[in-house]
Amino acid sequence: MELGQSTRLEGQLERSQALFEEGLELALELDSPIHLYGMQVGLGAVALQRGELTAAATWLEQGLALRTRMGLRRVGGYGITLLGQVAYRQGDLSRSTTLAAQSLTIHRDNGSREGVVASLELLASISAAREQPERALRLLGTAHALLASTDSSLVDSWLGLSDRAETLQMARERIGEVAFAPAWAAGQTLTVEQAVAEALEGA
Repeated sequence: MELGQSTRLEGQLERSQALFEEGLELALELDSPIHLYGMQVGLGAVALQRGELTAAATWLEQGLALRTRMGLRRVGGYGITLLGQVAYRQGDLSRSTTLAAQSLTIHRDNGSREGVVASLELLASISAAREQPERALRLLGTAHALLASTDSSLVDSWLGLSDRAETLQMARERIGEVAFAPAWAAGQTLTVEQAVAEALEGA
């Protein structure tokens, strides 16, 4: 799993896919559902990074369906966040919002600051796409503040597809320079719980 992930982040997507496929076969041989779930999500991440959205959705949905059958409610935040990214790139903002809110709740309950950042950034991207620049900037501001006490490389290792720069530019252009600073600063003053509450309220 870790080698497949690291090679994906290095851009060695063919190698990463091969490693996850090998892991998938081994998980099936060992009848290990939890490892099978990890390999399916890994293959979904590779497909997402390639821009193969249909394949990504298929792998991620298979993994999350397995998660549901296993009754692992506190596991799966990573896969749900990735599936939310797929929906966002497909233009399905409603489904992306639902998935981002679901993953945010799991990350919060698990105490995963990296996961919270990833989900907040996805919700910020959705808000910017919905022409809600102030909300997008508040969520990004909070995520940015959290990154100061979090391993940002770990956040990107989850997705490898951070949209934060694009979202920031989009929201900044729409809100204008005068309103940008207050919205950004407001987000940076929120606590994790306040940011999560605001994000879920508008989801």
